[in-house]
Amino acid sequence: MSNPTRDTETEHSRFIPGTPHSVEAFMRVGVDPQELVYKPPSWYEQRHKGNPGAAKMEYELCEKQRMDLLRQLAEERRGLMTTTGWSCASILLSISNNTHP
Repeated sequence: MSNPTRDTETEHSRFIPGTPHSVEAFMRVGVDPQELVYKPPSWYEQRHKGNPGAAKMEYELCEKQRMDLLRQLAEERRGLMTTTGWSCASILLSISNNTHP
């Protein structure tokens, strides 16, 4: 049987924003990337042994909050890309045209 806590710790180490816009969006929204790691219902069942109703309620609440944060981050990142005009494609194009700083 898998250990829900250990599985989550492994997942945490892989959930790191990898682009400047993503890092900036995380900072502006004030979110720790580890807050967005998905935890399956079994993780909550382990926490609430003997109380499946509490496990289900906490899972649904946390998943709703996680999805809301993901939407906020996506909107913030899109806004950053629009206002800065920076994208990976534009950097690669400037490098290929030898016009980068």
